[in-house]
Amino acid sequence: MKYTSTLCAALLRSLLVALAVMLFFSDGRAQQAKMTLAEKSYNLFDYYTAADIYRDILAEPKWANDTVALRRLAECERRTGQLVAAEQHLRKLAAMPNPRLSDLLSLADLLKHKGLYNDALNIYMSILELFPGNSIAAAYVKNPAYAQEMMRDSSIYTLTNARINSPGSDFGAGFFERSRILFASSRGNGAGGNRDYSWNRQPYLNLYSANILADSTLDKVALLHGDVNSRFHEGTCTYDWSSKTLYITRNNYIGAQRNDSKNGILNLGIFSTKYSGDENWGPLVPFTHNHPEHSAAHPTFSEDYSMMLFTSDMPGGAGGNDIWYCTKKDGAWDKPVNLTQINTP
Repeated sequence: MKYTSTLCAALLRSLLVALAVMLFFSDGRAQQAKMTLAEKSYNLFDYYTAADIYRDILAEPKWANDTVALRRLAECERRTGQLVAAEQHLRKLAAMPNPRLSDLLSLADLLKHKGLYNDALNIYMSILELFPGNSIAAAYVKNPAYAQEMMRDSSIYTLTNARINSPGSDFGAGFFERSRILFASSRGNGAGGNRDYSWNRQPYLNLYSANILADSTLDKVALLHGDVNSRFHEGTCTYDWSSKTLYITRNNYIGAQRNDSKNGILNLGIFSTKYSGDENWGPLVPFTHNHPEHSAAHPTFSEDYSMMLFTSDMPGGAGGNDIWYCTKKDGAWDKPVNLTQINTP
Protein backbone atom coordinates (compact mmCIF):
# COMPACT_ATOMS: atom_id res chain seq x y z
CA MET A 1 0.00 0.00 0.00
CA LYS A 2 2.82 2.34 0.93
CA TYR A 3 4.63 1.42 -2.28
CA THR A 4 1.48 2.07 -4.27
CA SER A 5 0.95 5.46 -2.60
CA THR A 6 4.55 6.43 -3.24
CA LEU A 7 4.26 5.36 -6.86
CA CYS A 8 1.03 7.32 -7.25
CA ALA A 9 2.63 10.40 -5.72
CA ALA A 10 5.62 10.07 -8.02
CA LEU A 11 3.36 9.66 -11.03
CA LEU A 12 1.34 12.70 -9.95
CA ARG A 13 4.50 14.80 -9.58
CA SER A 14 5.65 13.66 -13.01
CA LEU A 15 2.30 14.57 -14.51
CA LEU A 16 2.34 17.96 -12.84
CA VAL A 17 5.89 18.62 -14.05
CA ALA A 18 4.95 17.53 -17.57
CA LEU A 19 1.85 19.75 -17.47
CA ALA A 20 3.90 22.69 -16.23
CA VAL A 21 6.45 22.15 -18.99
CA MET A 22 3.67 21.92 -21.57
CA LEU A 23 2.06 25.11 -20.26
CA PHE A 24 5.42 26.85 -20.20
CA PHE A 25 6.26 25.94 -23.76
CA SER A 26 2.69 26.59 -24.86
CA ASP A 27 2.89 30.04 -23.32
CA GLY A 28 6.30 30.53 -24.87
CA ARG A 29 5.03 29.56 -28.29
CA ALA A 30 2.08 31.93 -27.90
CA GLN A 31 4.38 34.81 -26.99
CA GLN A 32 6.71 33.97 -29.86
CA ALA A 33 3.74 33.98 -32.24
CA LYS A 34 2.78 37.43 -30.93
CA MET A 35 6.35 38.66 -31.36
CA THR A 36 6.41 37.40 -34.95
CA LEU A 37 3.12 39.15 -35.68
CA ALA A 38 4.32 42.35 -34.03
CA GLU A 39 7.57 42.30 -36.01
CA LYS A 40 5.63 41.85 -39.24
CA SER A 41 3.49 44.91 -38.46
CA TYR A 42 6.58 46.87 -37.38
CA ASN A 43 8.42 46.10 -40.62
CA LEU A 44 5.37 47.26 -42.58
CA PHE A 45 5.47 50.60 -40.67
CA ASP A 46 2.11 49.72 -39.06
CA TYR A 47 3.31 51.05 -35.72
CA TYR A 48 -0.13 51.37 -34.11
CA THR A 49 -0.89 47.67 -34.62
CA ALA A 50 2.62 46.63 -33.61
CA ALA A 51 2.41 48.73 -30.42
CA ASP A 52 -0.85 47.07 -29.39
CA ILE A 53 0.73 43.61 -29.76
CA TYR A 54 3.89 44.58 -27.86
CA ARG A 55 1.75 45.97 -25.03
CA ASP A 56 -0.16 42.69 -24.92
CA ILE A 57 3.13 40.78 -24.62
CA LEU A 58 4.44 43.04 -21.86
CA ALA A 59 1.16 42.72 -19.93
CA GLU A 60 2.12 39.14 -19.00
CA PRO A 61 4.11 39.31 -15.72
CA LYS A 62 6.82 36.91 -16.88
CA TRP A 63 7.38 38.97 -20.06
CA ALA A 64 7.06 42.42 -18.44
CA ASN A 65 10.79 43.10 -18.77
CA ASP A 66 11.31 41.65 -22.22
CA THR A 67 13.85 44.06 -23.67
CA VAL A 68 13.00 43.39 -27.31
CA ALA A 69 9.30 44.14 -26.78
CA LEU A 70 10.09 47.21 -24.65
CA ARG A 71 12.52 48.57 -27.24
CA ARG A 72 10.14 48.03 -30.13
CA LEU A 73 7.19 49.47 -28.23
CA ALA A 74 9.14 52.62 -27.36
CA GLU A 75 10.08 53.07 -31.01
CA CYS A 76 6.48 52.56 -32.15
CA GLU A 77 5.30 55.14 -29.64
CA ARG A 78 8.01 57.60 -30.64
CA ARG A 79 7.15 57.29 -34.32
CA THR A 80 3.44 57.87 -33.65
CA GLY A 81 3.93 60.85 -31.36
CA GLN A 82 3.17 59.08 -28.06
CA LEU A 83 6.20 60.66 -26.43
CA VAL A 84 5.21 60.33 -22.77
CA ALA A 85 4.73 56.57 -23.11
CA ALA A 86 7.91 56.23 -25.20
CA GLU A 87 9.93 58.04 -22.53
CA GLN A 88 8.54 55.76 -19.83
CA HIS A 89 9.61 52.62 -21.69
CA LEU A 90 13.02 53.99 -22.67
CA ARG A 91 13.69 54.97 -19.05
CA LYS A 92 12.85 51.41 -18.03
CA LEU A 93 15.37 50.08 -20.53
CA ALA A 94 17.98 52.62 -19.40
CA ALA A 95 17.55 51.54 -15.76
CA MET A 96 18.30 47.89 -16.51
CA PRO A 97 21.73 46.41 -15.76
CA ASN A 98 24.21 46.97 -18.58
CA PRO A 99 21.91 49.13 -20.74
CA ARG A 100 22.46 49.27 -24.48
CA LEU A 101 24.12 52.33 -25.93
CA SER A 102 21.35 52.59 -28.54
CA ASP A 103 18.67 52.70 -25.82
CA LEU A 104 20.45 55.49 -23.95
CA LEU A 105 20.93 57.49 -27.15
CA SER A 106 17.27 57.02 -28.05
CA LEU A 107 16.23 58.28 -24.61
CA ALA A 108 18.49 61.34 -24.84
CA ASP A 109 17.21 62.12 -28.33
CA LEU A 110 13.60 61.84 -27.16
CA LEU A 111 14.25 64.13 -24.20
CA LYS A 112 15.73 66.74 -26.54
CA HIS A 113 12.69 66.41 -28.79
CA LYS A 114 10.48 67.13 -25.78
CA GLY A 115 12.59 70.17 -24.85
CA LEU A 116 13.99 68.53 -21.71
CA TYR A 117 17.55 69.58 -22.49
CA ASN A 118 18.99 69.26 -18.97
CA ASP A 119 17.58 65.74 -18.65
CA ALA A 120 19.11 64.90 -22.02
CA LEU A 121 22.47 66.29 -20.87
CA ASN A 122 22.38 64.01 -17.82
CA ILE A 123 21.80 60.98 -20.05
CA TYR A 124 24.67 62.00 -22.35
CA MET A 125 26.95 62.32 -19.31
CA SER A 126 25.90 58.83 -18.22
CA ILE A 127 26.67 57.55 -21.72
CA LEU A 128 30.21 58.92 -21.52
CA GLU A 129 30.70 57.14 -18.20
CA LEU A 130 29.54 53.82 -19.62
CA PHE A 131 30.81 54.27 -23.19
CA PRO A 132 33.82 56.63 -23.10
CA GLY A 133 34.58 58.26 -26.39
CA ASN A 134 31.07 58.12 -27.85
CA SER A 135 31.16 60.97 -30.36
CA ILE A 136 27.46 61.89 -30.17
CA ALA A 137 27.40 62.20 -26.38
CA ALA A 138 30.79 63.96 -26.34
CA ALA A 139 29.59 66.60 -28.82
CA TYR A 140 26.52 67.38 -26.74
CA VAL A 141 28.39 67.52 -23.42
CA LYS A 142 31.02 69.77 -24.99
CA ASN A 143 28.33 72.33 -25.92
CA PRO A 144 25.31 71.68 -23.66
CA ALA A 145 23.60 74.97 -24.61
CA TYR A 146 23.51 74.06 -28.31
CA ALA A 147 19.77 73.25 -28.41
CA GLN A 148 18.82 76.46 -26.64
CA GLU A 149 21.06 78.44 -29.00
CA MET A 150 19.21 76.94 -31.96
CA MET A 151 15.93 78.25 -30.53
CA ARG A 152 17.09 81.72 -29.45
CA ASP A 153 15.90 83.53 -32.59
CA SER A 154 12.48 81.89 -32.72
CA SER A 155 10.84 84.76 -30.84
CA ILE A 156 11.73 87.15 -33.69
CA TYR A 157 9.04 85.62 -35.88
CA THR A 158 5.29 85.29 -35.58
CA LEU A 159 3.69 82.18 -37.08
CA THR A 160 0.28 82.40 -38.69
CA ASN A 161 -1.74 79.34 -39.61
CA ALA A 162 -2.27 79.37 -43.39
CA ARG A 163 -5.91 79.06 -44.31
CA ILE A 164 -5.18 76.37 -46.91
CA ASN A 165 -4.08 73.93 -44.19
CA SER A 166 -6.08 70.73 -43.85
CA PRO A 167 -6.72 68.37 -40.89
CA GLY A 168 -3.95 66.15 -42.33
CA SER A 169 -0.27 66.91 -42.94
CA ASP A 170 0.65 69.96 -45.05
CA PHE A 171 4.35 70.75 -45.49
CA GLY A 172 7.31 71.25 -47.82
CA ALA A 173 6.20 74.50 -49.47
CA GLY A 174 8.36 75.82 -52.30
CA PHE A 175 7.93 78.57 -54.89
CA PHE A 176 6.57 77.75 -58.34
CA GLU A 177 6.17 80.40 -61.02
CA ARG A 178 5.83 83.97 -59.74
CA SER A 179 2.72 83.74 -57.65
CA ARG A 180 2.27 80.09 -56.69
CA ILE A 181 3.70 77.52 -54.34
CA LEU A 182 3.85 73.73 -54.41
CA PHE A 183 3.46 71.64 -51.26
CA ALA A 184 2.79 68.09 -50.03
CA SER A 185 -0.45 67.17 -48.28
CA SER A 186 -2.35 64.15 -46.96
CA ARG A 187 -5.73 65.84 -47.45
CA GLY A 188 -6.95 62.81 -49.39
CA ASN A 189 -7.43 63.88 -53.01
CA GLY A 190 -6.15 62.15 -56.12
CA ALA A 191 -4.21 58.90 -56.40
CA GLY A 192 -3.74 57.24 -53.04
CA GLY A 193 -6.17 59.66 -51.43
CA ASN A 194 -8.60 56.93 -50.44
CA ARG A 195 -5.91 54.72 -48.85
CA ASP A 196 -4.56 55.24 -45.34
CA TYR A 197 -0.84 54.91 -44.70
CA SER A 198 -0.40 52.54 -41.77
CA TRP A 199 2.36 54.63 -40.13
CA ASN A 200 0.14 57.62 -39.29
CA ARG A 201 -3.28 56.45 -40.54
CA GLN A 202 -3.59 59.42 -42.87
CA PRO A 203 -4.04 59.26 -46.67
CA TYR A 204 -0.93 58.94 -48.81
CA LEU A 205 0.81 62.24 -49.62
CA ASN A 206 0.25 64.02 -52.93
CA LEU A 207 1.55 67.28 -54.37
CA TYR A 208 -0.63 70.38 -54.68
CA SER A 209 -0.29 73.98 -55.80
CA ALA A 210 -1.73 77.14 -54.23
CA ASN A 211 -1.89 80.76 -55.35
CA ILE A 212 -0.08 83.52 -53.47
CA LEU A 213 -2.39 86.53 -53.12
CA ALA A 214 -1.36 90.18 -52.95
CA ASP A 215 -1.37 90.12 -49.13
CA SER A 216 0.88 87.00 -49.14
CA THR A 217 -1.92 84.70 -48.00
CA LEU A 218 -2.57 81.46 -49.89
CA ASP A 219 -5.66 80.42 -51.84
CA LYS A 220 -7.05 78.07 -54.52
CA VAL A 221 -5.44 74.72 -53.73
CA ALA A 222 -5.21 72.42 -56.77
CA LEU A 223 -3.95 68.86 -57.16
CA LEU A 224 -1.05 68.44 -59.60
CA HIS A 225 -2.02 66.30 -62.57
CA GLY A 226 -0.19 64.16 -65.10
CA ASP A 227 2.19 61.49 -63.78
CA VAL A 228 3.25 63.55 -60.77
CA ASN A 229 1.09 61.84 -58.13
CA SER A 230 0.88 58.08 -57.60
CA ARG A 231 -0.88 55.71 -55.18
CA PHE A 232 2.18 55.97 -52.89
CA HIS A 233 3.85 59.04 -51.35
CA GLU A 234 4.95 62.24 -53.10
CA GLY A 235 6.65 64.62 -50.71
CA THR A 236 9.02 67.55 -50.75
CA CYS A 237 9.87 69.01 -54.16
CA THR A 238 11.82 71.85 -55.70
CA TYR A 239 11.45 73.67 -59.01
CA ASP A 240 14.34 74.38 -61.36
CA TRP A 241 13.29 77.67 -62.95
CA SER A 242 16.10 77.55 -65.52
CA SER A 243 14.84 74.34 -67.17
CA LYS A 244 11.23 74.42 -65.94
CA THR A 245 11.77 71.05 -64.29
CA LEU A 246 10.23 69.87 -61.04
CA TYR A 247 12.25 67.50 -58.84
CA ILE A 248 10.12 65.36 -56.54
CA THR A 249 10.70 63.13 -53.53
CA ARG A 250 8.52 60.04 -53.81
CA ASN A 251 8.55 56.32 -53.17
CA ASN A 252 10.90 54.57 -55.61
CA TYR A 253 8.00 53.52 -57.81
CA ILE A 254 7.26 54.47 -61.40
CA GLY A 255 4.48 53.19 -63.64
CA ALA A 256 3.79 49.66 -62.47
CA GLN A 257 7.36 48.99 -61.35
CA ARG A 258 8.21 48.86 -57.64
CA ASN A 259 11.90 49.06 -56.81
CA ASP A 260 11.88 47.34 -53.42
CA SER A 261 15.00 46.68 -51.37
CA LYS A 262 16.13 43.14 -50.57
CA ASN A 263 14.17 43.44 -47.31
CA GLY A 264 10.99 44.41 -49.15
CA ILE A 265 11.19 48.11 -48.22
CA LEU A 266 10.09 50.67 -50.80
CA ASN A 267 12.63 53.42 -50.18
CA LEU A 268 12.48 57.02 -51.40
CA GLY A 269 13.78 58.29 -54.70
CA ILE A 270 14.05 61.57 -56.60
CA PHE A 271 12.17 61.97 -59.87
CA SER A 272 11.92 64.89 -62.28
CA THR A 273 9.22 66.12 -64.66
CA LYS A 274 9.20 69.06 -67.07
CA TYR A 275 6.49 71.71 -66.96
CA SER A 276 5.11 72.79 -70.32
CA GLY A 277 2.50 75.25 -69.04
CA ASP A 278 -1.27 75.04 -68.67
CA GLU A 279 -0.91 72.55 -65.78
CA ASN A 280 0.78 70.00 -68.06
CA TRP A 281 3.62 67.90 -66.68
CA GLY A 282 5.82 65.59 -68.72
CA PRO A 283 6.72 61.95 -67.98
CA LEU A 284 8.63 61.19 -64.80
CA VAL A 285 12.39 60.59 -65.08
CA PRO A 286 14.22 58.78 -62.24
CA PHE A 287 17.28 60.44 -60.73
CA THR A 288 20.46 58.72 -61.92
CA HIS A 289 21.50 57.87 -58.37
CA ASN A 290 18.27 56.35 -57.06
CA HIS A 291 18.88 52.90 -55.58
CA PRO A 292 16.54 50.24 -54.14
CA GLU A 293 18.72 49.70 -51.05
CA HIS A 294 18.77 53.30 -49.83
CA SER A 295 16.78 56.50 -50.09
CA ALA A 296 17.45 59.72 -51.98
CA ALA A 297 15.19 62.60 -51.00
CA HIS A 298 14.58 66.34 -50.40
CA PRO A 299 16.31 67.85 -53.45
CA THR A 300 17.26 71.52 -53.55
CA PHE A 301 19.52 73.62 -55.79
CA SER A 302 22.36 76.08 -55.76
CA GLU A 303 21.50 79.55 -57.02
CA ASP A 304 22.55 78.80 -60.61
CA TYR A 305 20.96 75.31 -60.62
CA SER A 306 24.31 73.68 -61.44
CA MET A 307 24.38 71.78 -58.15
CA MET A 308 21.67 69.67 -56.54
CA LEU A 309 21.81 68.90 -52.83
CA PHE A 310 19.78 66.05 -51.37
CA THR A 311 19.65 63.69 -48.40
CA SER A 312 20.52 60.01 -48.53
CA ASP A 313 21.47 57.09 -46.30
CA MET A 314 23.70 55.66 -49.04
CA PRO A 315 26.98 53.99 -47.98
CA GLY A 316 29.99 56.22 -47.43
CA GLY A 317 28.35 58.87 -45.28
CA ALA A 318 29.06 60.00 -41.74
CA GLY A 319 26.04 58.12 -40.38
CA GLY A 320 22.28 57.91 -40.83
CA ASN A 321 20.91 60.38 -43.38
CA ASP A 322 23.56 62.74 -44.73
CA ILE A 323 23.52 65.68 -47.11
CA TRP A 324 25.07 64.89 -50.50
CA TYR A 325 25.47 66.96 -53.66
CA CYS A 326 25.84 66.40 -57.39
CA THR A 327 27.03 68.80 -60.07
CA LYS A 328 25.55 68.89 -63.55
CA LYS A 329 27.97 68.10 -66.36
CA ASP A 330 26.84 67.96 -69.98
CA GLY A 331 23.21 67.79 -68.87
CA ALA A 332 23.73 64.83 -66.49
CA TRP A 333 24.20 64.61 -62.73
CA ASP A 334 27.73 63.62 -61.71
CA LYS A 335 28.66 61.17 -58.93
CA PRO A 336 27.27 62.19 -55.48
CA VAL A 337 29.72 63.78 -53.05
CA ASN A 338 29.26 63.70 -49.29
CA LEU A 339 29.10 67.13 -47.68
CA THR A 340 31.67 66.26 -45.02
CA GLN A 341 31.88 69.82 -43.68
CA ILE A 342 28.34 69.52 -42.34
CA ASN A 343 27.46 65.86 -41.81
CA THR A 344 27.93 64.21 -38.42
CA PRO A 345 27.32 60.74 -36.95
